This record gives sequence, C-alpha cells and structure tokens, in this order.
Amino acid sequence: MNGGNGSRLVCWQTGARPLLAYRAGTRAERLRALDLFPAPTLRRRFLAAGIRTAVRSGLDGRIGGGPCPAGEPLSADERRELLAAAGAEGADWLQLWPARPERRRVYLVFREPSGTVGVVKIGAGDFNARQLRNEADALRRLDAAGLHPFRVPTVLFEGAVGLRGDRLALGLGGFPARLQPLAATEAASGAARVRERLAALSGPGPEVWVHGDLGPGNMMQDDEGGLFVFDWENAAVDAPARVDEVGFWLARRQRRALRDPRRTAAALRRTFRDVSTEELVSALEWLRARDNLAAANVLEAWS
Repeated sequence: MNGGNGSRLVCWQTGARPLLAYRAGTRAERLRALDLFPAPTLRRRFLAAGIRTAVRSGLDGRIGGGPCPAGEPLSADERRELLAAAGAEGADWLQLWPARPERRRVYLVFREPSGTVGVVKIGAGDFNARQLRNEADALRRLDAAGLHPFRVPTVLFEGAVGLRGDRLALGLGGFPARLQPLAATEAASGAARVRERLAALSGPGPEVWVHGDLGPGNMMQDDEGGLFVFDWENAAVDAPARVDEVGFWLARRQRRALRDPRRTAAALRRTFRDVSTEELVSALEWLRARDNLAAANVLEAWS
C-alpha cells in the first residue's frame, strides 16, 4: 500500500471506528483487496457486500473517502520494512482495530506469492507486546508438536522491524485465500477437536494448554474444507481445564452476556451442571484477566 495520506487510501468506518482502508487504485485492485476482507459474521458479510457494490459502481471513493486514521500510525518507510520482512511486495489493505486506545493495533494484509494470505500485526505498549509474543510462541509450539486436525498460521517474523517507539510487529502467513464462516454445528465440532488436541499436548497436571479465545470468529473453513484456527494471542499452557469450553460457550452468547449477564450466568450453571462451581469460576476469572468482557460481566453477576 503506497503513500500514507488520506488521498491515496479509501477508508471505511463503522460509527467512529476505522474498519478498512485500501489503496485507491483501479476497480480491479480495489475488488482484489476486498477479496481478502474477512467476513466471519453475518454483519461483516453484509458490510463487505455493500462496499463491493459501491466499488463496482465507482462510488466507494466518494462514500468512503476522506481522512484515513488507519494510515496514520505507520509511516511509508515503516510499512515498506515490515512488508519486506514478510516477503510481500505490497499490502492489499490495512485495518485499525479495536477502538480502545490501549489495545489499538494495525493490521497489514497482503497476498503471498503462493496465493495464500499474510498479515502483519503491529501494536504498541505492554498489552500488545505480551499478546503478540505469546501468539508467536504458541504457534511455534504447535508447529514443533507436529500434525494436528486443524491448520494454523505460520510465523514469518517477530520483532520491532524498523518500528519507532515501543511498537512490536508479528508477521503471519499461510492464511487460506478464502476463509468461509462455519455453521453453528461445525463450529462446535471444530472447537471440540481443538480442545481434544490441546489436551493431548498438555502435561499430566490439572492445568492444560488452551487457545484462550476459542470462538466461532477465530475458526474458519479453509479452501479444502478443513478447519483453520487463528488468533492464538491468549494461548497458555497452564490454564484451568474448562477455559476453552466456557470461553466458546460465552463467545456464542456474547451479546446476551453483555446485555443480561444474570440470565447468562444462570444458563451457564445449567449447561455445566456436572462441573463444579470452583472450576467454572476459575475459568471465568482466567478469561476476565485476559479482557474477556462477557466473562467479566457473567462473573460479576455470578452471585
């Protein structure tokens, strides 16, 4: 992605949140960028379809143009160094996410020469540094462990890579060119396979290896119909045994947990009636410590 000013980028927002920015090139280039835009939820799929319609009609520059906050955190030189470290010629789009300043992160997304997709995650501060280093470590551990019944990204690089300040970058590759959302039953089955494999890689003690953010949004179907699991930033080898099970249950009910945590807590108790209160609370506390808002709300309403 060339340049850094708003005139060279088309930026889309949802409310005040910068969502997607891509180079204001030809229509074919803009559509190519949108092909890599993830659409794991129904809302995102409608949004992507709407932007694609605007591109085809030539209205996206007029509707989505203007200042591009997503282009401000990185200079052109920094982007060039990061993409060179990833072996990419240029980025198709970049994203600024999420809105909370202490967690803000920039994503550079590009197509690899093999046809797969890569992403460079850049974040500042202790929170981002801890998460990005943790994800790199988890993916390397999975790679060393050998075959498993799902695919994960590959680590391309990790480090400052020419970034100014206290920022850190993590380059990941091997994302399928087209990721398809999983149906509810497929997501539940996929989550069970992930938990089973991680349990097999865990030690003999009561604490286990977990994904840490196992939800339908972090599991997709790849080009060959297989399971692709990403976003291992909260992975741990010493977590309470029920973390991924409880986390997945909450991820499918996140809006309800935020809107009505008391009823969600009661439903959680009913669903896990054979699990001790101590185990459930331990899992919720672990998730809350990693900024899981649904777990925090449910734990507060637990009594």
